[in-house]
Amino acid sequence: MSSSGLRPGLLLLLAMLVTDVSGRVDSLHHAREGAADPYDRMHASVLLAETLMPGELDSALVFLEEASGLVNDADGIRKADYFNTLGNYYWFSNEPEHAIPIFKQVLAMPVTNALLPEIARAANSAGLLYSMTGQVDSARHYLEMALRIDKERENRHGLTKSMYDLGMLHYRQDQYELAMRYLLDVADFQEAEKDTFRLMHTMTLLGNVYYRLDSANRAVDHYRQAASFAAAIGNERAEAYAWNNLAAYYCMQPDGLEKTLYYAGKGLELAERITDYPALMNLNLNIAEAYLIAGIKQDALSYYLKAYEYYDQQRQPGQQADILIRMGRIYRELERYHDARQYLERGLVISENINSMLSQSKAHLQLASIDSVQGNFRSALYHYQKGKMLADSIFNKETKSRIAELQIIYETEKNRLAILELQQKERMNRIWLRSTIAFILLGGMLVFFFIKYLRKRRKVAEQQLTIRQSELEKLAVKLNANKQELTGKALSLVKSDDLITNLKENIKQILPNADQNTSQELRSMLKQLRKTGKTKELWHDFETRFNELNDGFINKLVSRYPNLTPVEIRMCAMLRLQLSSKDIADLSHRSYRTIEYTRTNIRQKMGLKPGQNLTRHILQI
Repeated sequence: MSSSGLRPGLLLLLAMLVTDVSGRVDSLHHAREGAADPYDRMHASVLLAETLMPGELDSALVFLEEASGLVNDADGIRKADYFNTLGNYYWFSNEPEHAIPIFKQVLAMPVTNALLPEIARAANSAGLLYSMTGQVDSARHYLEMALRIDKERENRHGLTKSMYDLGMLHYRQDQYELAMRYLLDVADFQEAEKDTFRLMHTMTLLGNVYYRLDSANRAVDHYRQAASFAAAIGNERAEAYAWNNLAAYYCMQPDGLEKTLYYAGKGLELAERITDYPALMNLNLNIAEAYLIAGIKQDALSYYLKAYEYYDQQRQPGQQADILIRMGRIYRELERYHDARQYLERGLVISENINSMLSQSKAHLQLASIDSVQGNFRSALYHYQKGKMLADSIFNKETKSRIAELQIIYETEKNRLAILELQQKERMNRIWLRSTIAFILLGGMLVFFFIKYLRKRRKVAEQQLTIRQSELEKLAVKLNANKQELTGKALSLVKSDDLITNLKENIKQILPNADQNTSQELRSMLKQLRKTGKTKELWHDFETRFNELNDGFINKLVSRYPNLTPVEIRMCAMLRLQLSSKDIADLSHRSYRTIEYTRTNIRQKMGLKPGQNLTRHILQI
């Protein structure tokens, strides 16, 4: 089996057998025995150790020792998994000083996308261990590192875990607003995921945060929701603690005895059934506090004594110190000063050992009160000054914590605004880039279509030019034909006119010498020629046709130069046909001199200056 194929198969197997630990162990044993690659075998041992913790730490250690060769493995994921599991072993063995350096070995590995989940896991574990050992700055550094990695990976589950851990860290540092910000986001995700188990713990912690922020109603609502979630999943231990939180809130209220007894009773019923000693102690303490505040001191003492019965089962020194100091207080209230002093001095020693300034301050102030009543004023002054000094130190610590919280909030907000500004710039850059690309594409399209349009226009222009040239050629042919037509008509008219004139002259010459009959016939013929002479009508037709073909030239000519004679008008028509004087002389059977003379008369009537061309002037009319 290849080294890259072992882990996915084993992890899938783990997921399938998540509710059957023995089945998982057996399956991993089979995978371990069947692995051909020694590194695969060692990695199976790591997964076996991970499955056995925290219940069987000795067996887990045996498998981890078998897998120690993975420190030389080139596969970063298997090596990182080994270090993370070994770190967890030391964590569960309550040896954070050994666990933290092992997790840091994962953080020192070269970063790859495949390794990011293991790096985030190591950063989160290191952060939690630093938080447990009170190294707040280091805790926040590594938890925020895990948060950042899971945010980049878009791993919402890992992101939510780191946010919860940061919320817990800030809560322990009395930075309640920061804690609330993280926990509200966590609660929203867990509600969306319907993760009732984790949501139960988040609601409890949020209730504590709201209680510290003096938002009592919200605190109570969250404690009740935590109890409801715990009951829904059958987690009696968590449900008992939820009822205890409600009892702890109401026991501090002046009229809270009834509700304290109600909620504490519900919690005691569950805690006794599952034999949860810390819960039994705390529930009895809350009842005792409620009776003490109500002024019922004997009942308060009886419940303090019930709570003290679980003293030996308490492994947490802080809870031991707390109950001893509470016992000292109740005995002081009952004026049993000797008993009170014994409990208070024992509580003070434990408080000093764990460096709990709050418990030390309470013990010193209680001892000061006892010494004052008994007349030990020097001792009373010492304990009072010590207690006040510790109280001031707590106040200063809280003030520093609040200042640090405000600084973190400020920096967080500044970073958020900087990120928003960068995102806005990035958005604007993207918009600008997209706009530029769109503009270039649009410009390219416009250029393309403009070139296409120009080509089309050029093609159309070429076609129009061809058509125009064809039309001009046709027009030239037509004009030439019209010119020939008009020239022919003018020639015919001139010839007809000359023929009739000559016939008339000949008849007149023959007539005196003709006999009577012939004379009569000739006179009749002359008369007929006079009647049938249509030369004027033909010239009129010629002028009409000439006007049609030349845009009313003769009408314009007559209108502009009304003193022109018919012969001169005909001469102008022939000149517009661009006939030379010689051509006109030939057509009209007149001498060249006569034609030139007529041209001179026309120039004078038109008022042309010397050098002005008569034909060009006529063409412009």
